[in-house]
Amino acid sequence: MAKYQFAATMQGRGNEVERYGTKASGVITQAAGWRGCIKTRVYHDDKGRDRFVVTMEPWMNGDGGITVLAEGILNATITDPFIVPAVFA
Repeated sequence: MAKYQFAATMQGRGNEVERYGTKASGVITQAAGWRGCIKTRVYHDDKGRDRFVVTMEPWMNGDGGITVLAEGILNATITDPFIVPAVFA
């Protein structure tokens, strides 16, 4: 993973697969059911930090909007900024 900043793995019916992302591209994963999906975006911000955003989104026959479940800094300690949306407060 030397030239890549991010890695993502996934396993379904078959073998585990890996995908990689750079600071410029980031990496996005989605795991979906019939009506919704969980999407995770990992990226490098303009302050030099690796960040993440986890959302719940419609999929196929789903309706509704996008809900942010969590976002923050990767490799963060518990004292680092971490946002938990009001829906969970």
